[in-house]
Amino acid sequence: MPDEGTCLALTEDDSGQHEALTPWLGADADDSPARTRSYRPQGPGRLLLCTDGLTRHLSDADALRAVLTSVRRPTPPGRGPLDDARALIGYALGAGGQDNITALLIHTDRPRRGY
Repeated sequence: MPDEGTCLALTEDDSGQHEALTPWLGADADDSPARTRSYRPQGPGRLLLCTDGLTRHLSDADALRAVLTSVRRPTPPGRGPLDDARALIGYALGAGGQDNITALLIHTDRPRRGY
């Protein structure tokens, strides 16, 4: 999620028509081919890794930014990615979220040359 502009989804849900996880890891899992994708941020922003329990209530970049902006004014000292993740999860829970709601935020800076 760049600080400005649109978000880019790096994965797609592996759920069927009943929103149940179809592929999984474990001894009894099928041999599904792994799908991988790489991404190099082009500017400052956040990398958000989350479950659909969050995206059901915050489905686009503008909604995510609105929640993060609302908890940042004024910015308390020491606020970081953990506080931001808690704010997103708190919003989803407050909106009635009952599914697994998980979020991990990693702040990104401008890419370095030669990286």
